[in-house]
Amino acid sequence: MAKTSFREISQLLGWTPYGFWGAIAILSIDPIRLCFGSGLLPLMDVGQGGNLLERVVMIRRNIALELGAITPMIRLQDDIQLKYNQYVIFIRGVEVAGGKIELEDETTDHSATIVNHLTKIIEKHLHELLSREDVHILIDNISERHPTLVNELIPEHMSIGDVQRILVKLLKEGVSIRDLVLILETVANYAPITKDTDMLVEYVRANLRRTITQKFLSAEQNTVITLCPKLEQMLTAKIQKTEVGSYVNIDQEVSQQIFDSLKMEVGKLTDLGVLPIILTSPFVRMYFKQLVDEIHPGLVVISYGEIDQSAQVMSVGMVEL
Repeated sequence: MAKTSFREISQLLGWTPYGFWGAIAILSIDPIRLCFGSGLLPLMDVGQGGNLLERVVMIRRNIALELGAITPMIRLQDDIQLKYNQYVIFIRGVEVAGGKIELEDETTDHSATIVNHLTKIIEKHLHELLSREDVHILIDNISERHPTLVNELIPEHMSIGDVQRILVKLLKEGVSIRDLVLILETVANYAPITKDTDMLVEYVRANLRRTITQKFLSAEQNTVITLCPKLEQMLTAKIQKTEVGSYVNIDQEVSQQIFDSLKMEVGKLTDLGVLPIILTSPFVRMYFKQLVDEIHPGLVVISYGEIDQSAQVMSVGMVEL
């Protein structure tokens, strides 16, 4: 029986070589895509004074400097289905945000409005965009200057995927990974002791205290919300360890009490326009963050061990049972 060639299969399916690769291109998903209506086209036209394209290019550089991560290419695309002044932001093919520009208002910088919004959305989802290939590139760059560190850690104690999971967890909570040497040094110190990436993240965070303090506690006087000792003791007693990690095992009634108290204390600060920050003991931080992540995914939770000595903090509320 004669074999059917790839060319014959392509012809049977109606694929020309160009059409085949075109079909593959259609199936691919842009990590980040900004779609906009026809009225926003002049913002990209240099001849009309537009600078949106130039500013979008700078987003990747700025995020690299601030958070130390590689941002995927950002695709810009006009969409006739959108209103003339509308824009929509997609992350991995899913619409996550958007807005409208009041083009009649010439007192505001329209390009800046879009770029600022896009930057915030990318930073929020950056942990979803960091791929193994990105991590490989970052580690290769470190390896040129610190070969001993990388050779000691990878692959004997950690894989690229393990390092990726640690970096993803840091980025998810808004912690910069720019000091990758310090991160890898910390992981190399503790990886022979534990393979639990959650615990390794906590060790890393403690060594990144200056970075964390600068990001969240840079004011002369910083207000925080603490946990009452009884709550911390209860959380510690309810920790369950499994093969895939650890979690706090508490019933729904107790969880609701914690959520209600947290909501009240956080509300006091948000009403004043202050970023709510929860301060816990080092051992409890990870578990409390896991517990409240579903109802307050963006809530900043730090431990005493992550605060630099230069920071001044004052407790203005307490989460209690």
